[in-house]
Amino acid sequence: MQGDITVRSQVDEGSIFHFEISLVEGVMQPAGPPAEPRLVTGLQPGQPAPRVLIADDRRENRELLTQMLGQTGFETRAVDDGAQAIREFLAWQPHLILLDMRIAGHGRTRGHPPDSRARRWRRG
Repeated sequence: MQGDITVRSQVDEGSIFHFEISLVEGVMQPAGPPAEPRLVTGLQPGQPAPRVLIADDRRENRELLTQMLGQTGFETRAVDDGAQAIREFLAWQPHLILLDMRIAGHGRTRGHPPDSRARRWRRG
């Protein structure tokens, strides 16, 4: 596939990506039968509970994710800002972080999103 990509970026303003690619129109095919709905009811018996850190400034989002994941066997902790997320990551070492990216640049972590700091610290 040939094409071109450019990016313009300004600190505290964001980035604009522009790309152009050549594509060939696809052939329409009938869809297969719909997948049967499945319900997750829990982890496999004996499977250790994965640790999930939830970082979101909206209480409703934290509570919903905590409830959904907790019901299926995940161990969760929830925080409401980036600085707390960094502290909790270092103390608890979760397997997964669900991070609301809009809180990443606020407060004491401005200019240093929690996810990038956590990666750097995890590498040692």
